[in-house]
Amino acid sequence: MERGSYIQIADGNIFDPLNPDPDLLTIEVIARALSNQCRFTGHVSEFYSVAEHSVHVSRIVPARLAKRAILHDGSEFAISDLSSPLKNETEMGTLYREVEKPLQELIERKFGVYDGPIPDEIKRADEAMREIERLTLLPRTPEGDELWAEWPADTTLVPASCTPGCWAPDWAYAKFLERWEEVK
Repeated sequence: MERGSYIQIADGNIFDPLNPDPDLLTIEVIARALSNQCRFTGHVSEFYSVAEHSVHVSRIVPARLAKRAILHDGSEFAISDLSSPLKNETEMGTLYREVEKPLQELIERKFGVYDGPIPDEIKRADEAMREIERLTLLPRTPEGDELWAEWPADTTLVPASCTPGCWAPDWAYAKFLERWEEVK
């Protein structure tokens, strides 16, 4: 097999993020990868997974959007993530989004939740959760507060039950799948 852009995924299959096969997409593979990936590129006081973040976002949105919300970072199962400044402000981010967007759309179509661009309710819930996570898990410094002031978010959207718990990867995996069963 030519090396190309293939990766081995959690179930042992070989997956090409640039030419993805939807038949290889399972919720278990996505959950496993997201449960092992840390938010904020790992610069947190305690491990906090993308899977836990996704579960919380799915609890913030209206019930009709919960299934799509739990998958809102689904493409990260295969391509990880870039920090927001790199993703939003650089040529690298532009290239990343050229891979991320079709892969995310494919995932959403595979699981029956694609309905055009991500709804504003999910965007707002994602931003609100990000702010709660930042305040809970990142060091508080004047420089950091100044930097983050550029990305305001309405934290009143986040119920107390969505406080970051810093779940261990196996627990995050189980909770992601449990939430998936609730919303599917």
